[in-house]
Amino acid sequence: MGLLDFFRPDPSAQWPSYSRGPLRFDLTQGSVDGFVFGDAAEYLRRLGRPDNRRPFRENTFRYLGLGLIVDIEHDRIEGFELVISPQVYPSVDMQGCVVEMACPSGAVLDMTGGVLWERVAAELGDPAEVDDEDPDDLVLTYRLDALTVEFECRRDRLVAHINVYRNPN
Repeated sequence: MGLLDFFRPDPSAQWPSYSRGPLRFDLTQGSVDGFVFGDAAEYLRRLGRPDNRRPFRENTFRYLGLGLIVDIEHDRIEGFELVISPQVYPSVDMQGCVVEMACPSGAVLDMTGGVLWERVAAELGDPAEVDDEDPDDLVLTYRLDALTVEFECRRDRLVAHINVYRNPN
């Protein structure tokens, strides 16, 4: 990025405001609301203008009203964060994500407001990793085909945050 790029307006500044509809996280398709890894960041226009002013420069699109954060690299989608519980980012005015998760079994879990991690495990089986070093959180990591999915759970066993990454080749 050159010095002049700093002064150029961010392309998303002209995008319309985003809607507040529910999202769909499809584990079989590896998609969030139809967006897949490697999609051009420009496709996020369908969600509308993000809340951060310069998402292309920051490599992060923050949709606070949707509880969604999309990470990009080289103008391509590289990761998703579904913030189920707004307490995950207490200093930011973020809404909890309204999202359904489509599982490989065909089951659809309403993740809105949190779902017990045991319900996730009943659908996906045992996680590849369990990190319980933090006294306040439990992280269940699943590796599903091309995806790594981390379910961050509070000690009350409710899923509060979901990170979705592409597995390295």
